[in-house]
Amino acid sequence: MPAAETLDRFEWFQERDPDDELPAGTLQYWVDRLHDPRLSRHAHVGVDLMSIPAILDEPERLFSSAKLLISDRRNRLGDDIMEASECLKSWVEQGIIFGATESDMV
Repeated sequence: MPAAETLDRFEWFQERDPDDELPAGTLQYWVDRLHDPRLSRHAHVGVDLMSIPAILDEPERLFSSAKLLISDRRNRLGDDIMEASECLKSWVEQGIIFGATESDMV
């Protein structure tokens, strides 16, 4: 596709009303435009970006677990100790290492 045609499509897209047909939601807006020849590239990018979860479960679990690790008595633990503890806990949960229970890691 020539660069001028790509720029024309981008300019056409930029000039559109940003609130055009958005009541269905942003992801659905882009899904509906996947087969529009003028917007197919933009639509693919839009679907890819809108399909990413806002937050993943693993970081949430990590923060919750770290909150349990850091107590009033353990408030001076260094970053390296917290990281090692969380890493070991994850390995035990995944069965990578054996011989310790999760309660031994907290």
